[in-house]
Formats: sequence, structure tokens, C-alpha cells
Amino acid sequence: MKKLFIIISFFVYSIAANAVWMRSVGSNAEFGVYYFEEEYYLILSFKDDDGNRLTDNTIIKFMLNDGQILRFEGNEGSKQTKVRSVNWGFGISTGGASDKHFAIVYITKEQIEKLKIGVNKIAINTIPEAYLRDEWRGKKEFGNELYNDFKNLKGEFGEELHNFE
Repeated sequence: MKKLFIIISFFVYSIAANAVWMRSVGSNAEFGVYYFEEEYYLILSFKDDDGNRLTDNTIIKFMLNDGQILRFEGNEGSKQTKVRSVNWGFGISTGGASDKHFAIVYITKEQIEKLKIGVNKIAINTIPEAYLRDEWRGKKEFGNELYNDFKNLKGEFGEELHNFE
């Protein structure tokens, strides 16, 4: 029993130590941070709807509180499709599908530092309309939280990163 508890504790710790916190900017978009081979990336998780579908070539713009624009360009790295269906009997069924995309964009250390200024607006090149947000829950802390998420990242093998500053 004690051995099982130790294994479960280690597993939970491993998940928590490497967890990616996603920061929401509305009902469709969330941002997270990523590090691999001495490069930093911003991960966009985007749920399609009728007015906003993420393109393969993703462009994200952050307008900072001082008016500066940070522009990021990357690609869709993965897609998750959920399908639901209800069989009502008598040959009648209803349902639908939803797509969630994961795009990865490169971010420089200088751009990470600028996140501390704060993010005022976000634009993502979705079709048929661009996804624009100037109000969302947690907006005031969004830039600083992303900055802190980058600062707290660990290396590929769980080591502390000392090359951020």
C-alpha cells in the first residue's frame, strides 16, 4: 500500500511540475507557454465556431497597454475533433462536431519581457472574421501571468532555466 501511495504521489508531482497553464482570452482562445531546445514558444488553443476558424498559418497580435504591437506567426501543430451524437430512436439522430486547434508560435526573450507592460487587445487571423478581443476576464493580469509562466518554465529534463534573464 505504501509503495502504491509513493508511485501515485510521484505521478501527481510529475504532472504538476510539467503542467501547462492556459490563460483564457474569451470563449474560444487560450494561451500557454512552452520551452524546448533553448527556444520559447507561445501555444494557442483555439476552439472553432461559425464566425472564427483558425487557419493553418496562424498570426497572433497583442496590442500592449502602451500601444506597441507584438506580432507572432506560426503553424497549427495539432487538431482535436470531438463528435457527439444522440440516437433518439425511430431512425432519428442528432449531433455535431467541434474542432479545437493547437498552434505554436515562436516568441523572443525581448517579446516575453514586453508582456509585463500588459496586453490591451488581441487579434488572431481566423476566417471568415478575425478573432478580436479587447475585454476578457483576467485581462489586467494576463500579460504578467504569461510572463511569469515563461519565467517558471523548466527545461526538457526538468532542470531550472537560467538563460531567461
